[in-house]
Amino acid sequence: MELLFSVPAILLGLSGVYAVFTLTLAAAVVRYPGSTYLRLWFAVFLLASAGSTSIALRGTVPLALSDNVGFGLFITALGFVWLGMRSFFGRHVPYLLPVMAALGVVPLSHFLDESQELAALWRLVYAFASAGFFFLLTASELRCSIRDEGLPSARAAAGIYTSFSFVHLAALPLPFLFPVRFDGLIPNSDWLFGLIFLSLMHTVAAVFLGIVLSNERMAKALRHLADTDELTGLPNRRAFLRQVEQSLATGSGGTLLIADVDHFKQINDRYGHQCGDAVLKSFAAMLEQLAGGGCLRPALAVRSSAFFCPV
Repeated sequence: MELLFSVPAILLGLSGVYAVFTLTLAAAVVRYPGSTYLRLWFAVFLLASAGSTSIALRGTVPLALSDNVGFGLFITALGFVWLGMRSFFGRHVPYLLPVMAALGVVPLSHFLDESQELAALWRLVYAFASAGFFFLLTASELRCSIRDEGLPSARAAAGIYTSFSFVHLAALPLPFLFPVRFDGLIPNSDWLFGLIFLSLMHTVAAVFLGIVLSNERMAKALRHLADTDELTGLPNRRAFLRQVEQSLATGSGGTLLIADVDHFKQINDRYGHQCGDAVLKSFAAMLEQLAGGGCLRPALAVRSSAFFCPV
């Protein structure tokens, strides 16, 4: 029972959860090979699974593998959480920062190699600080997206990632206040066990948030396709009528104006459809300017358009 509730056991359990999500994301990457953010999130769980397993096997594998490689992979995975979110919102992905953060583990182990407990202490502090830093950056990306894209769950996701950050930053004093004990080379610590278990909950929450945000973006894109004229970007007839109905449902009236492009068929026949499309785009741009702020966005159907200005 004591072995079941040990740090290595919970790390191996966490690695198993990471492995399941790795396989799930691998299938998504195969289906959508051009999606950078899916590839990055696949790398997150692959690296985290390998890193957690390496750390859990401390004492049965070389220390260079469990301490340097294991922690390095785990910190790289934390950085890729942030990179994946940046890619999800179409922003530049700076791969160098997570790699540099991961390489910071090596000098810690090298210079403190004479003291196993001291090196372990500073590796934990470094890992907690890295987690807090990268989760805070991820929350920042989500807060920026609230203004840019307006996905409904982005604010809640930003709050959850901020809580991830605060939990890890708040844990920074724990290795000093309650040093991790070692049974040989195996770490033994109740608070570390609890923090790793909390990381398991965070992992499930992060995957759920990714699914929710992706579904919201897809639903938003489908609504846009259903309600928008592809050529001009103006609302189509169905969307316009729905907006008018919603406006009239408030009990106030309004003014309806119908506009038409004269001789549009002759333009198409004489100069071709490309020229006709250019005329419609110019006409749509003019309608947007005429509508101003007091009217609903005009609708365009073939060569006719409609304005509705609520009273």
